[in-house]
Amino acid sequence: MVVRMVFESYGEEKYYKEAYLKSASHLFRVMKYRKPEENESKMGIVAHTDKTYMSIIHQKDEVDGLEIKAKDGQWFGVELSPSSFVVMAGEVILVITMKGDKDRYTLAQFSMMKEIVETPEELVDQEHPSQFKPFDHFECLEFYGRPENRMLESAIKTYCGM
Repeated sequence: MVVRMVFESYGEEKYYKEAYLKSASHLFRVMKYRKPEENESKMGIVAHTDKTYMSIIHQKDEVDGLEIKAKDGQWFGVELSPSSFVVMAGEVILVITMKGDKDRYTLAQFSMMKEIVETPEELVDQEHPSQFKPFDHFECLEFYGRPENRMLESAIKTYCGM
């Protein structure tokens, strides 16, 4: 529904049916982040942007850990009720850290595109030139998976930016 709303907000609903629904692939994972040791104040994974089209995140067992970096550079923690989900657009700056004294479990569904991803031609003109070359999403994920590319601020811009 969120993806559909994004397409509708640009007036390009047809691409939701013609491109996204035909091409979307999903991966559902249950992830466990161990609790911090006594000498660790917090831990987690490196600050990153999701390399997916869209991510849906649910934090289990009331152990918060998701932090998001705002445009002004400030980080804020996300506190969710047990029935809440966070929908994150891919390439949005985020960080998942670990705080507290219990293991934290997270459920996440990631959406990837099986076909070539490109900006709809109706959204490109002289005032709004394309910022990305058409690309294969799974090849982009392979690019990001290489050790030398894991710390890039924006893998998508490095991989196919113009």
